[in-house]
Amino acid sequence: GNGKGHGGGGVCAFGGIGMVEMLFRSNLFAIVGGGEFPAFPTEKVLIWDDHQCKWIGELGFHSRVLGVRLRRDKIVVALKNKIFIYNFEDLKQLQQLESVDNPLGLCALSSQQDKAVLVCPGLQVGQIRIEHLDHRRSNFINGAHTSNLACVALSLDGSLVASASEKGTLVRIWRTTPRENTGEYLEQELRRGSDRAQIYSIAFSPSNAYLAATSSKGTVHIWPIISSQHDASQTLTTVWKRFVPDYFNSKWSLAQYRLGDDSTSACSFGTKENTLVVITSTGKFH
Repeated sequence: GNGKGHGGGGVCAFGGIGMVEMLFRSNLFAIVGGGEFPAFPTEKVLIWDDHQCKWIGELGFHSRVLGVRLRRDKIVVALKNKIFIYNFEDLKQLQQLESVDNPLGLCALSSQQDKAVLVCPGLQVGQIRIEHLDHRRSNFINGAHTSNLACVALSLDGSLVASASEKGTLVRIWRTTPRENTGEYLEQELRRGSDRAQIYSIAFSPSNAYLAATSSKGTVHIWPIISSQHDASQTLTTVWKRFVPDYFNSKWSLAQYRLGDDSTSACSFGTKENTLVVITSTGKFH
């Protein structure tokens, strides 16, 4: 850009950008400075309107912003131990949540209009917090993982959440509301591999038929999602779970694709069920 940065005409100052989050496919962006020489303060979230070509708002904090998520009516900002929720229209603070150390700024926000669901780390290691924002109701999944969370993702409709820990061997799919008869959240357990890896990103397909994940092994894994309601063996599996190691209970991926490098990557399904887009930090597009 040719602007003079924050306060000037254009979106870009000279310097680094740490985060850009777009509201759907619209003209609104949340931008946070980053890198060795940040273009903007790393403790601020700046809102840019690309139609008007100007800054339309900012949120300031006492510590570094680690994550930002947007939906039509809300902005969610993750700091190291706190999650702030704001009303998009007037940037008024609605809620403040505490969390365990969250150095990756993990949080996921559903985009469906009638289902405002936020997922973030809970108050203990490996715990997932599910916040139903319109009802001010919290659910906690205790012991979702034995180590720190490394990645979380929500389905488009906000009904399912996928999580991986820093071990990166398993991806677990959970319901965002517990099953009525058992109170259980776990839907499925998926295996990426048996050795450690960092899970970079997880994505649900539009109709929740598939789940994809990319990792530091330089591969994309794709699994079919089987709703437990249709899985007759689920009850039996639950009984045996106590006696059999995770290794035998988890489902292996349906397909794997090698990216050719192990750099940080992000994946997302297209509008069609059978298209998957992967972008790597080395500039490759698959």
